[in-house]
Amino acid sequence: AGLAKSAEVLVGSSRTVIAFVLTGIVGNLATVGVHVVFGGSVGMSAGASGGILGVMGLLIGVLLRRGNPAWKNIAMNAVFYAVLFGFAVNSASTNIKINNAAHIGGLLSGIALGLLWYRREAIDSPLTRGFSGALFALSAVSVVLSLFSEDVFDLAG
Repeated sequence: AGLAKSAEVLVGSSRTVIAFVLTGIVGNLATVGVHVVFGGSVGMSAGASGGILGVMGLLIGVLLRRGNPAWKNIAMNAVFYAVLFGFAVNSASTNIKINNAAHIGGLLSGIALGLLWYRREAIDSPLTRGFSGALFALSAVSVVLSLFSEDVFDLAG
């Protein structure tokens, strides 16, 4: 089963959406934080990998708190994809750069949410459905607005 489907079984669809969006935001904040601490400019970063790693972290946190040993396998995959693969690609002589800060920020914040939500039933309440819908809508609006931002894409050339 996919990550999202597995997370939905454990915490519900709405909490899975909430985790994806929030951990994606934390991943972006981690990116900015790394650049502030270590200097340099924040380059453009695109993708949903911080949120994807966040959902992976959500699974790890829930399974860990529930005492399910399956968390170890997911954690090994997360370490490979979030850390080892990213650092290996960045150290190679390619034009491809992996945003390791977003991966690690998403993963750690996902684990925190999983540790928090481990007792929750996978039933979506009206409150979580409304909050996840609002986050989803705000995410869609931010993507559309970014397409029109001259700071992101210099359409004039």
